[in-house]
Amino acid sequence: MPEARVEDGYQFDAKFDWWTKDHLENYRAVKRYFDEAMPGKALRCMEVGVFEGRSMIWFIRNFLCERPASYYEAVEPDPAPFFMDNFKKLVKDYPDVTIHHYQEYSEFRLPDILGDIERSRGPEFDLMYYDGDHNAQGLLRDMVMGWELLKVGGVMLVDDYEMEATDPWHYISHKEFQEHPRANFQHPRAAVDAFLSIYRGLYDRLVDNFQVGLVKRVHLGAKNLDHGDETQGQNGEGKFEYHAKKEEI
Repeated sequence: MPEARVEDGYQFDAKFDWWTKDHLENYRAVKRYFDEAMPGKALRCMEVGVFEGRSMIWFIRNFLCERPASYYEAVEPDPAPFFMDNFKKLVKDYPDVTIHHYQEYSEFRLPDILGDIERSRGPEFDLMYYDGDHNAQGLLRDMVMGWELLKVGGVMLVDDYEMEATDPWHYISHKEFQEHPRANFQHPRAAVDAFLSIYRGLYDRLVDNFQVGLVKRVHLGAKNLDHGDETQGQNGEGKFEYHAKKEEI
């Protein structure tokens, strides 16, 4: 086990402290947004890439504990040494918040949830927080699926938009860099910029610094696309019709 740094009974690796000043400012901005937009309402949250659980601990202790019956889902295939101890303490300390940990990759977990909600309930998460796959391809995949899981009025928060690409820690410590050559790595900024361009008009920016935070304003589900019937296109003038059922706040 690494040397522990203890904060209010929770343990973290003494060698690492990756938070920038932006993290806490952004978390507080998310809290202020929900306090104003949805005061007192129970929230459903998902965090992809939890590591030691520090962000999860902050959100539950400083925010969700004020909203009984809230839900927090942590998706982390390779938790850090202190994570499980922190997770168990958090569950014990805050019984009014339902907290789950799924030890699997987001590329498997997200499609499972997406399939369920598309068949039944529709988008159901109020907060999607990404600090998982730092390769642009994996992050973009997660953002696209997560956007479909996010309610209108919900927040998507993405970490490491201004990550130093040459920082040795990212290449040494992150599993995706151990398994793939550096030549295959594309900065997470590429995924976020692509998403911002493609989804333009469907969101408002909440934070924009080391992290990017978006408020979802419009939901366009797959069922809103009408490709026409079999007779269209036979004369070379086939048409593609788009019927947007917008849900806005």
